[in-house]
Amino acid sequence: MRLSRNLPGIRAARVSERRFKSRSLAVAALNGFRDGLMSTRMAVLTVLAFSAAGLTARAEDKPASAPAATQPAADFSGAWETAQSRLWLSQRGAAVVGHDDQNNLIEGAVEGRKLRFSVGGGLPVGGIITLSEDGQSFSGELSSPLSDLPALALSGRRPLAARGPMTFDGLWQTKYGRMRLRTDGQKITGIYEYAGISKINGTLSGERFEFKYDQADGEKGEGVFELTTDGRAFTGTWKTETGRGGAWAGVRVEPEPGVSWLFVVEAPWEESVLSPPYSYGDMLRSFFTRDPKVRVRQRFFHDVPDLRRWCAEVPFFAEPVVLYISSHGTEQGVIVGNRMIPTKTIADCVKEADNLALLHFGACQVLAGEDTARVFAEVIPTRRFPISGFGVPVDWAGSAIVDFTYLDLMLSRGLPAAAAVEQTKQMISFARPESGGAIPGADLRLLDAGAKSGDGK
Repeated sequence: MRLSRNLPGIRAARVSERRFKSRSLAVAALNGFRDGLMSTRMAVLTVLAFSAAGLTARAEDKPASAPAATQPAADFSGAWETAQSRLWLSQRGAAVVGHDDQNNLIEGAVEGRKLRFSVGGGLPVGGIITLSEDGQSFSGELSSPLSDLPALALSGRRPLAARGPMTFDGLWQTKYGRMRLRTDGQKITGIYEYAGISKINGTLSGERFEFKYDQADGEKGEGVFELTTDGRAFTGTWKTETGRGGAWAGVRVEPEPGVSWLFVVEAPWEESVLSPPYSYGDMLRSFFTRDPKVRVRQRFFHDVPDLRRWCAEVPFFAEPVVLYISSHGTEQGVIVGNRMIPTKTIADCVKEADNLALLHFGACQVLAGEDTARVFAEVIPTRRFPISGFGVPVDWAGSAIVDFTYLDLMLSRGLPAAAAVEQTKQMISFARPESGGAIPGADLRLLDAGAKSGDGK
């Protein structure tokens, strides 16, 4: 389980160049912490830069931060408030894992009342904090051995502690990417985002998850996770079929209250280099900028592998997702370029996305007839998300007005999909099958969650 991916030039990099980059990036990392324990952007850029410089070591190659103690004198578990950020830490024995509110991974070990920790996957940033006698606060500093900057003071206090659910079910941030696990009795299945979309499955025994993994890069192996006492993290190990292995820890990712995502997966509309660029995704991102509770992402797809890739990443959102597939369409599926992607393929692409609040087709005719309902019922018999789209060929501008109104009712005003469809039809005449005006009817339709052939509205 290698942290650097397909970078053949890394090992040939000169030591002097590595040291120069290490010092520069350490300074950048510490400056990022001055603005708030390191923003997501700084964390991502720094990790990428370290990977490019060949500096991200495998977790199993790192020396232990500190000797483990079976009965540490201090317990750092729980939530913490600092001047810059919130932290969530979980402790098992002397080992501590956690994250901040930007989901930067924190790992360390307890010695007495001190916690020595590092931040992020291989970043040369860490610190030492000391727990107060009453266990309600800590103080210490954050620094980098590769930086000339002075250490940063770091202190925090406990809010009222909350215990997480004692289950592996849910979304986790691990050192090998985000992981979505699902429990069904004693069986656990899941995916994680390392090397593409990789699979993990196994069985539960108490608070111990014994698993096998199958990575997208061909690596296979096994391992074990154990929940921490507060249910907010797990610690564990992995081992390949050839015996190589290391530590694997994760922390639970909690959804941000009230936040939802609009994920626009869009086929290019331009027909030639002379066509000016335009897209629904650009317009929707601008439209929802006014609403801080609606987050928008846009990605383009050109073929089935593109569509599979982006749909496969939907489960890694912590909050509910409205997936908007924007393209030309027919009763059989969507069209990108001159190729048709069948509805059955689309259903297969989203079958793991159990955090979908809605799948909407911004495409002509996909909900015409009963094929879409029948196909989704075959591929996803336990489908829990509604599906919406149009029953006829639609006008580009008219469908944009219908979609903006419909999505605003759902995302910004909190209406369920069925109510949003009905109100959109009431307010906009051309959302109905017949408009009687210059813009032809779009026939906005909805298949409720679990609807089968003949159940659509």
